[in-house]
Amino acid sequence: MTVVAVDDTDSRERGMCTTYAAHRIAERLRDRGATVERVLLVRLNPAVEYKTRGNAALAVHADVDPRVGLEVAEEVVADAAKTADPR
Repeated sequence: MTVVAVDDTDSRERGMCTTYAAHRIAERLRDRGATVERVLLVRLNPAVEYKTRGNAALAVHADVDPRVGLEVAEEVVADAAKTADPR
């Protein structure tokens, strides 16, 4: 089981959403023949001083080679993430 995790791909002003990015990752993994077991919203530790706005991340559990999972995640983030927002 490979877990592909994503966080902080959204922007308050430019759109996008980490949940949608995880959905796209799951779709692309399925397109490559992987079995996606589940997509989870993961709540993060509220005591951490530096955390993202929603204090959550997404995890895609899939039966796929870890290299393929990383490649797909990098593609989705490069295509859709809004990383230029300074916040």
